[in-house]
Amino acid sequence: MKVIPKAYEPEQFEQDLYRQWEDAGYFRPEVNMGKSPSYDRQTDGKPFVISMPPPNITGKLHMGHALFATLEDIMTRYHRLMGSPTLWLPGTDHAGIATQTVVDKSLRKQGINKNELGREKFIEKVWEWKEQYGSTITRQLRRLGSSCDWSRERFTLDEGLSHAVRTAFVDLYNKGLIYRGVRVVNWCPRCHTAIADDEVEYRFEKGKLYWLKYGPFILATARPETKLGDTAVAVHPGDQRYLEMVGKKYTIQGVLGDFEVVVVADNAVDPEFGSGAVKVTPAHSFTDYEIAQRHNVPMKQIINENGRMMDNTGKYAGMKTIEAREAIVADMEAMGLIDHIDEYDHNIATCYRCGGVIEPIPSKQWFVKTRPLAEKAKKAVEDHDIKIIPERFEKVYFDWMDNIRDWCISRQLWWGHQIPVWYKNLPQLPELPELTRNKKQVEAGQEGSPVSAKNSEEFRFSIIDPEDLSWILSNIQDTHNYEYVDFFDGQIRTRIDTESFTCTEKQTDRTGVVAKTGLSGYIDGVKSCLELRSTNGFAKYEIEFKGQVPDRFTGRPVIASTEILNHQVDNTSGVSYYVGMEPPRGEGWVQDPDVLDTWFSSALWPFSTLGWPEKTTDLDYFYPTTVMETGYDILFFWVARMVMFGLEFTGKSPFETVYLHGLVRDEHNRKMSKSLGNSLDPLDLIPKYGTDAVRMALVVGSTPGQDIPIGEGKIKGYRNFSNKIWNASRFTILRVSEGDLKTGEIGGESVSDLAIDQELLSPADQQILSRHQEVKRDVSRMLNEFRFSLAGETLYDYFWHTFADIYIEASKNQLAPDADQRIRENTKKILIKLLSETLIMLHPFMPFVTEAVWQELREIFPSLPKYLIIAKWPFDADKKTTRS
Repeated sequence: MKVIPKAYEPEQFEQDLYRQWEDAGYFRPEVNMGKSPSYDRQTDGKPFVISMPPPNITGKLHMGHALFATLEDIMTRYHRLMGSPTLWLPGTDHAGIATQTVVDKSLRKQGINKNELGREKFIEKVWEWKEQYGSTITRQLRRLGSSCDWSRERFTLDEGLSHAVRTAFVDLYNKGLIYRGVRVVNWCPRCHTAIADDEVEYRFEKGKLYWLKYGPFILATARPETKLGDTAVAVHPGDQRYLEMVGKKYTIQGVLGDFEVVVVADNAVDPEFGSGAVKVTPAHSFTDYEIAQRHNVPMKQIINENGRMMDNTGKYAGMKTIEAREAIVADMEAMGLIDHIDEYDHNIATCYRCGGVIEPIPSKQWFVKTRPLAEKAKKAVEDHDIKIIPERFEKVYFDWMDNIRDWCISRQLWWGHQIPVWYKNLPQLPELPELTRNKKQVEAGQEGSPVSAKNSEEFRFSIIDPEDLSWILSNIQDTHNYEYVDFFDGQIRTRIDTESFTCTEKQTDRTGVVAKTGLSGYIDGVKSCLELRSTNGFAKYEIEFKGQVPDRFTGRPVIASTEILNHQVDNTSGVSYYVGMEPPRGEGWVQDPDVLDTWFSSALWPFSTLGWPEKTTDLDYFYPTTVMETGYDILFFWVARMVMFGLEFTGKSPFETVYLHGLVRDEHNRKMSKSLGNSLDPLDLIPKYGTDAVRMALVVGSTPGQDIPIGEGKIKGYRNFSNKIWNASRFTILRVSEGDLKTGEIGGESVSDLAIDQELLSPADQQILSRHQEVKRDVSRMLNEFRFSLAGETLYDYFWHTFADIYIEASKNQLAPDADQRIRENTKKILIKLLSETLIMLHPFMPFVTEAVWQELREIFPSLPKYLIIAKWPFDADKKTTRS
């Protein structure tokens, strides 16, 4: 005889149930697509798709992982129950800096030096480490009940995704949206690599604000050591105090002797801060760099990649910046160059990975030109192609897009996607060739390195007839993009100005040309009127292209975009370089040593995981995805970039809805940390309270975009709820089957169907059935509206306080031995209906206890689906989370 245990012991059910689900293939979307899936939205229905934010392979499951896994599993299980083909696609991230650091530390403990090992051998060691430890996080996600389709699991460095990354890089490069240039970047001296703007974390520190006697000015600065790199003083254009000084040069007394600065007027200056005048150090401040760009102010670098003062700083050379600050302040005080010093709260930029202080320095790096991509990504949200939840984060998204800077994508690491660029005939470390005429600008801190089109193996010219030439010019922010090229008898001559050219019938040598690959990104939506691709150098351009321009565009402003493709030769240095999917043929080629920012491959995640750039069945059916669920803290790191790349490479928004969860904090709303001793480890909590309790504690009380306080007491409370579900269900099953409440033995009695006789309903029956219908409607609506906390609370309150406490008690009289047999039968049907449908609604939140009860319930009502995970949702809800 079947016996139902008195107590629910999660460890006796959870892992076994999960194995049964996975082995049966219930996590795959095909489970709701019939026996012969066609992967056609008209035939199989529109799928519900989530791409899991790939956790780092170095990761160990923490409460943040548990939160996103629970939320995404709730959505996945709900839509599976709704009958939708449902795909939750899992994967992991290679995590460049993090993984390289972990493996490097491990090797050092073994007495192995990474540099002595060499790049190739080190990467082999990382792959060995990945094979041994990389699946730890996915095993732990299974422990949480994540019903992902593991058969489609991806890794950001697997062969397919690596191919996608190279395809994306080459495509963006050929479009002029990737370039290599000199810019001030966030440099981590400890990790010895550049990092992107949104990888910088900030912390407040008590410090000092130094008021310097600076020629005719009194200037305030937190970094007096950077005075050695000053080249200008900036004031606000509307500041009447300094109007007569703008444009003039002044000699400033310094600790290494006198130097000269020019006064510029720029809107970036806050006239209310300090004296309203600020010193400009273009090489070591992003704001100063941009001011220098706008006013053609030269740049002087004084801090190197090790965070130390350079040789051009005299006696301070070799000092760390903090040491140099102390020494320079002492010398300035001795010279009477400090007016006074105030206490000051600094906002210090630090590396997100190692916590070290970031040093802005000029560096030659690879960049994605983001503004053309950002315009389309912003419009997708403005036009409601993408909905962000909570809505208030749309403003944050727009602000970031409006103020976006080019994205530094190169990292000085070994582990990752090595940049698909090769160099030949290198006299030293690889340097992208520069035109001689541009060297002075680069040295002056003006970004970019336009390459010579002469002797190119293949290049493309496009004459553009823009609707508004001034709009394009006003949006070109790089100095070298204002270079026009005149053609006189096949000779190239240049000048810097901002005039536009108009073609005339006679002046065939006055065709305006912007000679910069990156222009292409600014002509989105503008008609390309004439295009030529040539492999025969400028001679073919002269004959076939230049001659057509006046005939086609007489009296009209034009722009000619030059896009240089694949293998280039710089005729000034003799250095060749090649950009492509595979290494070029021949000997002597050396690949660029840098790797791509981890977020570059992650930005391709929603479609590369489905087979892009190939036209696969999965890509055609499952893309665009439905929901992107992630933390609000990576809205810029990841979400915005996925939108930009999705639109650029597929022409479609990568998802319809972005759901942003908050950070998990302790019960006192403090950040969880080892130092505070307030961290909760889900891997410790699950054996103690059960997975379902942890999941419910994370979801109930949470709202999108808000941090979630959680303590062990809350988890314990939901462990009690798991027990309540088990006990109430056990009582119901035993009473319905005429079983033994003491021994737990299920009886032989049952019911043939759930057809309820409405005429036999008692007031208690009518009340519970009415409330039950309301709950089904409300919970369905809440889940469609992403109100997971409220849905969980509603189900908790209904099951505990209405079904268990009220109706089960009321049913005891109706099931008494002396009660009318017809009423007894009707009551059993009501109990089975209420319990089975409530278990289905609770399943997305608490999958294990509900499935365990379901299997017991099938003993007395075997016509129920074999597993709860594939049952049918009990309310025909409007699927508002999907769109046809």
